[in-house]
Amino acid sequence: MSCEFCDYFANIEPQRIVYEDEDYMAFIAREPVCNGHCVIIPKEHSESISDVVELKRFFALISYLCQAIKDAVNAADVRIETLYSHDKIKHTHVHLIPSFSNENDANTAESISNADEKILGNLRKSKWYNTLNA
Repeated sequence: MSCEFCDYFANIEPQRIVYEDEDYMAFIAREPVCNGHCVIIPKEHSESISDVVELKRFFALISYLCQAIKDAVNAADVRIETLYSHDKIKHTHVHLIPSFSNENDANTAESISNADEKILGNLRKSKWYNTLNA
């Protein structure tokens, strides 16, 4: 069986990767809802969150990435979404979607030129990234 995410992360453009280690990868979404929308996946194929090895670490990474995304796009918060039962992609994945306190903040974030590059740069420079790799 072919898996879209297994195929995708094997061939992903390096500039889209926000975080990567031996077990997990986070990247800017292919079709982002807004700037800063990232997806985190375990590299080992799993179709259920209960199959994820080191689940505690997976959620720690999600927590750190949410803070890094908030810092990068000046978001009020980050929504965490999973769509297992209705999703066409049968690989455990979590969407991290920035949310803003008002429409002006969202519009400002959306108007950043070269947004993906800026977000990626901010995420990679952040204290949260260093914590992930400690």
